[in-house]
Amino acid sequence: MREILQVYEENARLKQEFAAAQSSALREKNARLKEELAAAKASTAEKAELKSQVEVLIKQKDAVEAESSRLKGELANLKTSFEAKVLEDKAKYSKAIDALTEERSKALEELVMQRLCVMTQIS
Repeated sequence: MREILQVYEENARLKQEFAAAQSSALREKNARLKEELAAAKASTAEKAELKSQVEVLIKQKDAVEAESSRLKGELANLKTSFEAKVLEDKAKYSKAIDALTEERSKALEELVMQRLCVMTQIS
């Protein structure tokens, strides 16, 4: 009977040791899982922050592209305007040069006629 009692006591002791070991293992596993959860939460928060930053950068890129497109259109309009103004100025200068050339030709013609008259009077 004593042996049975010892077996029961040994069994109870082993159950306690097993329960303590199991409890310790569960605490360690729980601590490890808490750390992993915290790391996962941090990673998720970091990813969310990066996603937010990417979205802001995409919006900024779109705004820059829109502004660039607008400025390119404005530049094209200014270039067209400038080219039209250059052609207009060339036409004005050409007319002015033609007018001056004609005036000069008439003045020379008059001068030649006056000299001819003077030469005919002298002779």
